[in-house]
Amino acid sequence: MRMLLVTIWAAVGCGISVAQDTAGEADVEATYEMLRGFMSVERETMIAEELRLSEAERDGFWPLYDEYRAEIEEIQDRYAVLITDYAANYGALSDDLAEHMIDEYFSVKRDTLDVRQDYVDRFTDIMSIQKLARFYQIENRIDNIADMLLMRQIPLTDVPGPVQRGQR
Repeated sequence: MRMLLVTIWAAVGCGISVAQDTAGEADVEATYEMLRGFMSVERETMIAEELRLSEAERDGFWPLYDEYRAEIEEIQDRYAVLITDYAANYGALSDDLAEHMIDEYFSVKRDTLDVRQDYVDRFTDIMSIQKLARFYQIENRIDNIADMLLMRQIPLTDVPGPVQRGQR
């Protein structure tokens, strides 16, 4: 798995190697869609290789996994809108919009966790709890890599005031 993660990092990272000072809406959206497509294929490959399912487990797992991912993808669509809205408003982010984006970010994270929790019993009807723990570890690793690569393209919000390096 470690080699596959390095391959993902290198392949996707080459396409977005330098973070920019300004977030172009089209650039961020294109990067998100590229990551999403690439990671979807790699996610299934990694899960198939790393989960170590028996034939009987595979027969039950993949249809349920497809259902699970469809629910997660709906939530990720909201995240994509949030990121695109941020890019479109970079440099002109009002307090109201910033508050809305923070609320939506937490809502997306909560809803993702809710879906994952809702599937625990269904997945453990198919495989052991240890395999489910491994499955969620794989999911988290892939999500973290995708987030890190995407965040390289999105600059921090500009805030007024003097720059005070190293001060608390």
